[in-house]
Amino acid sequence: MNKFICGVLVLVLSLSFGFAYAQEQPVEAIGESSNAVKWSFPISPLEINSEYYLVISEDNLLSEDYEPQTLAKAPNSLRATSADAFMDETALLALTELITAAKAVREYTYTSLDKKGEQVEDSISYEEEGMLLYIKSGYRKYGTQKTVYANYLAKNDNVDNGAVEKPGASEHQSGLCADVVNGDYASRSTLTEDFQWTAEAQWLKENCALYGFILRYPEDKVNVTGHAFEPWHLRYVGVNAATYIMENELTLNEFTDMFLSKYEKFIQDGGDVNSVTVKDLNMLPSSYILDVHGDDGDNDVSISF
Repeated sequence: MNKFICGVLVLVLSLSFGFAYAQEQPVEAIGESSNAVKWSFPISPLEINSEYYLVISEDNLLSEDYEPQTLAKAPNSLRATSADAFMDETALLALTELITAAKAVREYTYTSLDKKGEQVEDSISYEEEGMLLYIKSGYRKYGTQKTVYANYLAKNDNVDNGAVEKPGASEHQSGLCADVVNGDYASRSTLTEDFQWTAEAQWLKENCALYGFILRYPEDKVNVTGHAFEPWHLRYVGVNAATYIMENELTLNEFTDMFLSKYEKFIQDGGDVNSVTVKDLNMLPSSYILDVHGDDGDNDVSISF
């Protein structure tokens, strides 16, 4: 091989190696640059305005004409009564998976109260059907909440003790929440805080985040939520947010304040929301729909994580 050809080959190889090296370098430089603004929150900054994190309260009312974009009817098997129950479609899919998972529970150890009112460890065994949970209440229109609130005042000497939300202040209008109970409480006209001492309530608290739900109104955060303790009230926020909230014992109020604060600092420091990757978020796998079916004529659902 003559010197000219050898020289050409060396030049080509050098250019090829240099091109490949140049292609890899920027990615490494960006990832390792000490000057790059890092996003340090498990939720994408692109989700800052997500309806899933909307705090609904007397300080942040939903309008009278607000309705969820997608509503789905819960199948008969999930409802506590014969009355129809609706939820945001995504939330209902997740709740169906949660209730299905509960049916696989055959034994569960929990904390109950003895006759003296003292806390004791107890256990329960279920029949072949497993732990059964039901939707007591789902989506509620503004007008329905207005009626519920008026009836509540009428029965309570016109005194508002915070047990029922004013119209526009109820999470039920969003379609993203549900009151979930066991068979005993499904038939009760009024839900009471002693539901917390049931195996089902404690299983819900322990496992709800796996399906994207949080216990919205914890007992020890009444001063933060401004709402009475409700051990049956689950709110859908998505798996990643729910996991973060429940593991850190936060409320949705505290989570959204934290999220907004981190977002504003990220932007002020020159961060680019479009540059944040899944790797940066350390996110959990998202859920996805397996099928939609319904033997009883209703829209039934099945999802997997």
